[in-house]
Amino acid sequence: MRAKKSFYDSKTRKAYAKGQEIEATGAHARRLRRMGLATGKPEEGEYVIRRMCVGTRGQVYKSGLSPGTETSATYRYKYTAGCDCYDPALVFGNFRAEIGGDLPGDNDITVKASIEYTAPNGSTLYFPVYFGQERSTVIKPGAIIESDPLALTLPKGVVFYVRTYVSVASLGQKWPVGLTTIAANGDQKAAGSDATAGAAMSNIFEFGYHPILITGIQSDPVPTILMVGDSIVAGQGDSPNDMGYLVRALNGPFGNYPYTNIARQGTEADSLVNKTDRIRIMLAKYHTHAVVNYGTNDINNAVALATKQSYVVALCEELRMRGLDVWHVTCTNRTTSTDSWATTGNQTPVQYFEAGANSKRAQWNAWIRSMPAHIDGYFDVADALETARDSGIWKAGKTADGVHPNQSGFIDAAAAIDFSKFLI
Repeated sequence: MRAKKSFYDSKTRKAYAKGQEIEATGAHARRLRRMGLATGKPEEGEYVIRRMCVGTRGQVYKSGLSPGTETSATYRYKYTAGCDCYDPALVFGNFRAEIGGDLPGDNDITVKASIEYTAPNGSTLYFPVYFGQERSTVIKPGAIIESDPLALTLPKGVVFYVRTYVSVASLGQKWPVGLTTIAANGDQKAAGSDATAGAAMSNIFEFGYHPILITGIQSDPVPTILMVGDSIVAGQGDSPNDMGYLVRALNGPFGNYPYTNIARQGTEADSLVNKTDRIRIMLAKYHTHAVVNYGTNDINNAVALATKQSYVVALCEELRMRGLDVWHVTCTNRTTSTDSWATTGNQTPVQYFEAGANSKRAQWNAWIRSMPAHIDGYFDVADALETARDSGIWKAGKTADGVHPNQSGFIDAAAAIDFSKFLI
């Protein structure tokens, strides 16, 4: 078979020009044909329409639980279509990502939703979302559910809102929360009432309940990104909240590719490979690529480097088995400072993050750059944020705590991400 257009095959790590003979067999050859990249006769049953992530701002519940002081609320969140797509559906859950693993919700929650969309004539429409032809659904602790598809077409770049009404049986019961409501986005809340049909809502800054991601049928296949990792990829330290370097890269030169962020601050790769509570990993099926960012917590201890590396390999192998191409990110610095990181000279690297090629962090990054088993490529965020490779020193003004990039640092890190390598 031959390439129908120029593309980079991250599975085999080869670039193909249009018309070039492709070296691929079996499942991988079928995937290339299914994605419209290769010529050749499809096998029986090969062209199965697959629902994929189609919206931006996908986010797992990583911010704990609601306070339990109210029994219901409606949350309104802004989304953007990351591709031309149709028949969108919403994926909700009743669990939360914690440092030790994924925890089922404390109680049942009931969910009702709508998509708020501006029609071509300028009118605002509220598309009711159904679950098995019912307007609301009860989500049991630990469950993930996907709504019925809506008869709606979303052009790439179009903005829409999801209104989610969540309720519990009594005071003291809680629902999981994730994204913050940001007034500049048009995010809002109506406490104690169902506003899914368009009722007025209020600006308030708090963690809320929302769909984990939005699925649909892509009109023309594009990469869909699963973000996996710790606080660095979760965007801790960035402003506004819920950003980070990968979201910035996706919202910048690459024009709002669809993505879901399942990262959780404070975690290591261990939390997704050595635990029974690993609900988040089931979201991988809606994506084509994973960007993994582990390291800063994994190596910040006396556990052998090889042990920690084996956990990353196991995670990347699982993601590959689930059909994703897997890219990893190099590990950033950890330092102390006597002048709030305004200069480089007043910084001191902490243990395991020392300067030089023999530090634990330097060895970790050298390993990532060697592209070990099950890693298809890497992005060098570390080089973008330290004064020189393996210096262990942040560039001046790129962090506020010595562990996480600040807004300026996240902007520089985003420039190191090249999603054009994710052509599918």
